[in-house]
Amino acid sequence: IGNFGAGGEPFDWFQIYLVDFDSMTDPADRDIRNLEYFRSVTANGQGNGISSDPSLAPDRFAVAFSSVATNLHPLDGDILSDVYVFEMDETNPENSVMRLISLRAFNLERSGRDDSDHPSFGGNGIVAFRTKAPDVGEPALNDKEFLDHAVIAWADLRTFGVPNTAPQIFKILPDLSVLPDGASGLPHVSEDGTKIVFETAATNFVSTAAGPPVSSPSIVLYDRAAQVAGDRRVVHEIRRLSRSRSRNFPGPKIGMGGK
Repeated sequence: IGNFGAGGEPFDWFQIYLVDFDSMTDPADRDIRNLEYFRSVTANGQGNGISSDPSLAPDRFAVAFSSVATNLHPLDGDILSDVYVFEMDETNPENSVMRLISLRAFNLERSGRDDSDHPSFGGNGIVAFRTKAPDVGEPALNDKEFLDHAVIAWADLRTFGVPNTAPQIFKILPDLSVLPDGASGLPHVSEDGTKIVFETAATNFVSTAAGPPVSSPSIVLYDRAAQVAGDRRVVHEIRRLSRSRSRNFPGPKIGMGGK
C-alpha cells in the first residue's frame, strides 16, 4: 500500500495509514499505490509492533489508535499497549504531530503501567479509551500496582500537554472511593464530545450520587459535560444486556447530534 514497503516485502506488523480521498478528484487517483494521498501514521510503516483500533476525528485530520510498538514516541519504551493520536498537517506533512495519550497522570515523562487500548475519537478533541493502568488518568491510583478491571478514561486534547496545565485525562469510575467490580470497554464518543457510551460488567455504577446501582452487564451513557461542571457521577443505564450475548457484539455507538 502506498509503496511504503521495502522491496515489496510485507511488514512484520500491522500499520496505520491516513488516506485523503477528498483530494482524489480524478477516479484514476484512487489507487492504493498513489503516494500523494497516503500518509503513514506509524513511522512510515516501520512501527515495530502491532498497531490497531484506528478512530478518525469527526472535525479534524487526525486519528487515534492503539499500539504495542515502542518506537512511535520517545516516552514509550515498553511493550504494553498505549493510545496515540496522530494529527496530520495537511499543508506541511513534516510538521505532523504524534501524541502519546496514555501518560502517567503525575509523571508525564512515562507511559502507564498497564495496557490502554480501543480509543474512540469524538468532537472537540475528546478521546476516550479503555485502560488497566492505575496511574493513567484522574483520579490516579498510584498506590495500586494494577487494576482488577479495565476502566474507561477520556482525554481533552485542547489542553492536553499544555505547559503548566495538568493533563486533562479523567477515569470514569463509579465512585471516588470504590473501584468498579467489573470490566468496562468498547467506548464511543459523541460527535460533539460531550457524551461517552460504553459497555460495562460492573454492578456498582450509579446514575447519581445517591442513585441505584446499574445492573450488570449493561450499556451505559456517561455525561462528560456534567462531570466538567462538577457532577462526577452522571452515568445512566441505557440497556441491560444478556450475559449470553454473542462475542461478536461490535459495541455501542452514539448517533449524529449525540442522540
